[in-house]
Amino acid sequence: MVVSDNARKCVVFVGYVVEGKYKFAGTAFWVGRTITGFEDTIATYLITAKHVIEKIKDLGIHEILLRVNLADGKSVPISVPINLWRFHPTDKNVDVAILNIGMPDNWDHLMLPLTMFTSAKLITDHQIGVGDEVFITGLFRHHHGHKRNVPIIRIGNIAAMDEELVTTQEFGPISAYLIEARSIGGLSGSPVFVNLGVVRKIDGEVRMSKGGDMVFFLGLIHGHFDVSTDRIDGALDPSVEHVNTGIAIVIPYYKIEEALNHPDFIKGEEEIARRLQQNKLVKTWEP
Repeated sequence: MVVSDNARKCVVFVGYVVEGKYKFAGTAFWVGRTITGFEDTIATYLITAKHVIEKIKDLGIHEILLRVNLADGKSVPISVPINLWRFHPTDKNVDVAILNIGMPDNWDHLMLPLTMFTSAKLITDHQIGVGDEVFITGLFRHHHGHKRNVPIIRIGNIAAMDEELVTTQEFGPISAYLIEARSIGGLSGSPVFVNLGVVRKIDGEVRMSKGGDMVFFLGLIHGHFDVSTDRIDGALDPSVEHVNTGIAIVIPYYKIEEALNHPDFIKGEEEIARRLQQNKLVKTWEP
């Protein structure tokens, strides 16, 4: 398959500074949500795995550094207080962290719209399941790029749907997809997409896409299974290596949607909407 470069442009690298040196910790990606009642106004969020943020915090570090690509071909570190990240509002075992952050015009990145999220209806209508092709884009710590972020692409397929909870070492039983795609340290928080292709057989009938490949957001990388246990894919301790089974754990799209409904985010969007509404009520004198 050929992956559009737009997929790589939605991700940034997450890191921190220790003893004057920048350390890579994981991957994050942008999502845009239209504010209800204001179709031309989008709230933007950066999403990663919760364990990426928590493990940096455990080091006693209070600033996350986002390595952002610029339109001029370079990159720049953006400092963000670690306490601005928000988690799932009701379930501490959801491995999702979200930051409300804008995207200036000089940043060479794109937002993933919520319309690209998979849904229960989409899964049913297109019979998405085991064997369908997926791809990941994110940080490969051995080749992260010197002047700017260089995200890699890994391709695989769905190995198991979320029909039963998956047991993990650090988060306990969680809702997750399993994919046959080798996840490694640094890919934590990376977006996972399902590619349905142009031609698809549904209920014995061959159907064709009207606009090219059908690509949808499936979830984010939590980690992978080693021979003995599961392991989250942070890049904080690259000296620890285990035998990777080649099966990665994906936090489903709907858990991210739930986290996006954090009261702090909803309140912020409502405040933006109110200010816009007030501006629309102001009458301007025209000569």
